[in-house]
Order: sequence, then structure tokens, then C-alpha cells
Amino acid sequence: MGDLFFLIRTVIMTFTLVFLMQIKVGEQTLEQRSMLWIQESVFVDSLQEVAGGAIKVMEQGLRSITLMFDKKVTRLIDQSNEPGNRWTKFALKRSQAVLQEQEEKIKAKALQVKEVVEDRLTETVKEEMNSAGQTDEQVGQ
Repeated sequence: MGDLFFLIRTVIMTFTLVFLMQIKVGEQTLEQRSMLWIQESVFVDSLQEVAGGAIKVMEQGLRSITLMFDKKVTRLIDQSNEPGNRWTKFALKRSQAVLQEQEEKIKAKALQVKEVVEDRLTETVKEEMNSAGQTDEQVGQ
């Protein structure tokens, strides 16, 4: 029963305050004057700074808590199935026969290149010797 009387008394006080705030003093009501006083008060700027700082502290605290939680959870969960970390088990590999065949082709090509280079080198040396006036017999000695 006491709760009901408290509720009724609170409602009556609220309506009384709202009606009193509608009284006009000059060109403005008391409600308008109180709102202007609150907005232009010196305390509002400092309260806004405090509130802004509190919000930043809460953001940083929440960020650090979520980072710690994320690190602990990622250790517990298999990361190989996460988006961006998924890797299929399927992989294409060359058979040993194909790899050996390619190796033999490369060696054969290298031998051909080596022979061509040696032939051209000996021809160049012979041409230089001939232009210098030496014969093959003199070069051999």
C-alpha cells in the first residue's frame, strides 16, 4: 500500500512541477529560462569534456578486452578453417617421370649450347691467329 501512495505522490509532484515551469516571466517561460541557463552554464563545457574522456576510456578498455578475448579464442579454435586461412588439401604435383624427362631435355640442350660455344670459340681463335700470321702448326707448338 505504501508503494501505491509513493507512486501517486510522485505523479502529483511531477504534474505540479510541469505546470509551474509553464509560468511566463517576461517573454519566456520558466522552462525556457532554465534550459537556456543549463545550455549557457560554465559547467556544461567541463561536463562534456569529462563525458568525452569517459567515452574514450570505455572504448579503449572495450577494445583491449576484445583483443585479449580474440587472442585466447583463436588459440583454442583451429585456424585452418577460418576465412582467409582456408587451404584446400588438393595440390597438383608433377610425376617423377615427367620431371626426369624435363631434366634430360635441359641437359641435352645445355650440351648442344656448350658444343656450339666451343666451336665458335675455336673458330674465333683460329681466325685471330691467321690474321696475326700464324699457322695451325705454329699454334700447336
